[in-house]
Amino acid sequence: MINLGESFAEVLSNAKYPKGLHELFDGAEIDEFSDLAPQIGGYIFLCESEEDLKLINTPYDKPISEVACILDVYEELEGGKHYLIGLMESNAGGNLYVIPKDIFEKSQTLILSFKISKE
Repeated sequence: MINLGESFAEVLSNAKYPKGLHELFDGAEIDEFSDLAPQIGGYIFLCESEEDLKLINTPYDKPISEVACILDVYEELEGGKHYLIGLMESNAGGNLYVIPKDIFEKSQTLILSFKISKE
């Protein structure tokens, strides 16, 4: 798993950044050159393997690879090429995770989490 950048400007200039992510922040008061953590409560990470899902904790003290949960952020990006998820860890927010379609589709707990979050 990689951190796409410490600031929004770094995220946008990262070659691995999925197009369409910036649209979710349109209208938000984000200083694109300042540290993201104080602004959104965390950073934006890109999952590069199924193993990376083991690093995304749920409120049940188990990773998203083992247990489904309600997601606070759940968006399709680029027509389903990527998925953005987030679990807000505090009132300040939390990390966001970009998951490529091929990794997303292999995780039954992630698919279920996305489904129950929409309901």
